[in-house]
Order: sequence, then C-alpha cells, then structure tokens
Amino acid sequence: MLDRSRLQHLDGVVFDLVMRSFSLLFLFAVFYHAWIGVRDIVMDYVKSARTRLVIYVLVIMALLLYSIWAVQILWECDGSGEHAHLTL
Repeated sequence: MLDRSRLQHLDGVVFDLVMRSFSLLFLFAVFYHAWIGVRDIVMDYVKSARTRLVIYVLVIMALLLYSIWAVQILWECDGSGEHAHLTL
C-alpha cells in the first residue's frame, strides 16, 4: 500500500508541466500515426473518391476530438487528485 508522501510525490510528477507537455506530444504523435495508417489503408482499398472523402472527414474529426479531449484531461487537473468530469 502506498503511503501519503509517495502519493504526493507521484502527484507532483504527474501534474508537472514537463510531464504534461511530453504526454501531450506523445499523444499527438500517436494520433498522427493513426491518421497515416488509416489514410494509407483507405487509399489502397477504397476506390470511390466520395467514400474516401467521407472516411477522411470522419477520421479527421474523430482525431481532432481526441486531441481536444487529451488537452482537457491533461490541463484540467488541479493537482489535488480531483479531475473535472469531462463529457464530449
């Protein structure tokens, strides 16, 4: 079981600006990687330009929403262990 001082140290590390920034950078890299993968698969297997466009728009919208949600999660913590309830 973790004692109080170890939890406070963990809160200090997790809520530090550098940790938040690198976490966000990592998530943006994962989202970009997901976009490249979906784009390549759709380009190879979906022949209709209209269908490709619809899929692209849906994927881009989803990835943008995920990015906004990640920013909210990482920057709406107040450091006390309480998170704001987020809904999209």
